[in-house]
Amino acid sequence: MGTKDEVKQAVEDKEKTEESLKVLRKELGVLKNDLSKVEAITKAAKKKCGENWEVQSKLQEKFRAADAVREEAFVHMHYLRNNNKKRTNISSTKAKEAMKRKKKREEKAKSRAVLKAQKEAEEREKEREKKLRKKERSKCDCYRFYTQD
Repeated sequence: MGTKDEVKQAVEDKEKTEESLKVLRKELGVLKNDLSKVEAITKAAKKKCGENWEVQSKLQEKFRAADAVREEAFVHMHYLRNNNKKRTNISSTKAKEAMKRKKKREEKAKSRAVLKAQKEAEEREKEREKKLRKKERSKCDCYRFYTQD
C-alpha cells in the first residue's frame, strides 16, 4: 500500500468525488424535473398549436368560400348593371321614338285644327259675303220696285 499521506489524500479525493457526485446527482434531479416540466409545456404548446392550425384551416376554408361567393356576386352585379344599361338604352330609345310619334301626331292634329279653323273662317267669310250680296240685291230689288211705279 501507500504511505499514510497518500491514503489520506486518496480518502480526501474519494470524499470530494462523492460530494461532487451528490451535487451532480442533485443537479441532475433538478434538471430532470425541469426537463419533464418543459416537455409537458412543449406537449401542451404542440397541442394548442395543432388546435390553432385546425381553426386557422377552417377559417381559411370559410374565407375562400366567402371570397368565391363575393366574386360570383361581383360578376353577377356587373352583369345586372350592364343589362340595366342596355334596358335603359333600349327603353330610352323606345321612349324617344314614342315621343317622336306623339309629336308627329300632335303636329298633325294641330295642322288639322288649323286647317279646320281656316275652313270655318272661309265659310264664315262666304256666309258674310252671301248676306252682303243678298242685302245688296234686296236693296236693288227695293229700288227697282220703287222705280217701276
